[in-house]
Amino acid sequence: MIKSLYDEFRTEWKNNTAKSVIFQFLGIIAFFLVYTSNLPLEENAKKFLAIFSYVVVQWLLSSTTLFISGLMGVALTVLLGVISFEEAFSSFSSPIIFLFMGGFLLARAMEKLGLDRKISIAILSSKFINGSFNRTLAVIIVVTATFSMWVSNSATAAMMISIAFGILKSFKVKEDITKQYFLLIIGYAATVGGMATPIGSPPNLITMGLLEQHTGQSLTFWDWFKYGLPLSCGFMLILFLYAKSKITESIPKVDKKDLILSLGKDHKISNNEFRLMAIFSLTVFFWFAPTIATFVLGKANALTIYLHKYVTPAMVAIIASCSLFMFPIYSKTKLLEQEDIKKIDWGTLLLFASGLSLGTTLFKTGIAEYVGNNIITIFSNFSFSVILIFIVAITILLTELVSNTAAANILVPILIAAAAKVGFSTTTAAFVIAFSCNMAFMLPVATPPNAIVYGTGLVSMKKMIGFGAILNLIAFVVLCAIVAFF
Repeated sequence: MIKSLYDEFRTEWKNNTAKSVIFQFLGIIAFFLVYTSNLPLEENAKKFLAIFSYVVVQWLLSSTTLFISGLMGVALTVLLGVISFEEAFSSFSSPIIFLFMGGFLLARAMEKLGLDRKISIAILSSKFINGSFNRTLAVIIVVTATFSMWVSNSATAAMMISIAFGILKSFKVKEDITKQYFLLIIGYAATVGGMATPIGSPPNLITMGLLEQHTGQSLTFWDWFKYGLPLSCGFMLILFLYAKSKITESIPKVDKKDLILSLGKDHKISNNEFRLMAIFSLTVFFWFAPTIATFVLGKANALTIYLHKYVTPAMVAIIASCSLFMFPIYSKTKLLEQEDIKKIDWGTLLLFASGLSLGTTLFKTGIAEYVGNNIITIFSNFSFSVILIFIVAITILLTELVSNTAAANILVPILIAAAAKVGFSTTTAAFVIAFSCNMAFMLPVATPPNAIVYGTGLVSMKKMIGFGAILNLIAFVVLCAIVAFF
């Protein structure tokens, strides 16, 4: 038995580089280095810092699936007596988890019925485009970003890339550089669209959850939307103007019929697709209903109070999700069936829940405050705004190499604690870091949309890095402005 295990290890060592094998053990080494250190912390705090160090190293370097490393970290907090089982896993029933799950199920229904593609095709073959390549470029940016606000950015990118090939064929695009920028635009639009809504990207919901748990600030859909949407729209405009300046090929107008044929003929909305559109529209309406009621009726109105207290984003998402499995009522075949539950991204939900749990324990054990205080002490000669700008730069670079969800789980709780310590707006600090976690444009490994675009084989690494570096620089300048003025 021992010989068999040894032979298996040798085989794995040969098949993998020495570095990748060693990386699997670095988390354990980090755990023991921290636990045996002389840090001035209570026993429980030191235990958790060791656990958190293990998880962070696993997230950054190990080939182990992210949510498994997160779950292992949460389990270790219980096993080593840092917190109770109930405390550790209470975050797995957080309202934010159900909000995200509802978004996943709505996205699954759209993908299953093909409604997202039909809507896209209907828009792209509209009279507004009128066979113009520049208008098509502008519209595809807006459509991609808009879908990414509500649907997984990877699913959006995959769908829009397939549509893009039809568009490029219809316009008879010849130059490779035109094709490269057109495809890159789609990947980047899917990324920036995710910044606009809470469910658009995991860091958004992580930030909302941690703010609510540790500052008592319960953010509504509108609270995020009013900051995220302008930022998203600004980047859409930047994407269009930059791509337009780089695409020099003369592309004549195409006949509308040719464009429709290249995209596909099936535009008719079925009854089930109409039902899904109705459920989706009502869901979005009720997500914003408390804010609308506040504007129209005032804060003291009984209906406004009721909506804020009971019609929460998570509750709306749960009811919408249930509706997908109930309609059409008279038919045995529903919009979603039991097997569809298996097809949503449970790994991301588990990673998100693990991150919330670990973030909460960071605060409970005093580690977040300890690290935040040390950051302030180390940079005592600088204002917190300067410190935040420095961390924004680090975050933008970090998310090129690691999961933006992992980056948010690590950085957001620490920055909330540090901002609270000096009296800086915790909301501004958390929002800026969340947006920084979404600014990954340079490398294929940075985000699923980047990987999908690079996977077409038409986009060179050099072109992605060049375009992405400019977007990263713009993102840094924009976020610095937010820190300075808000």
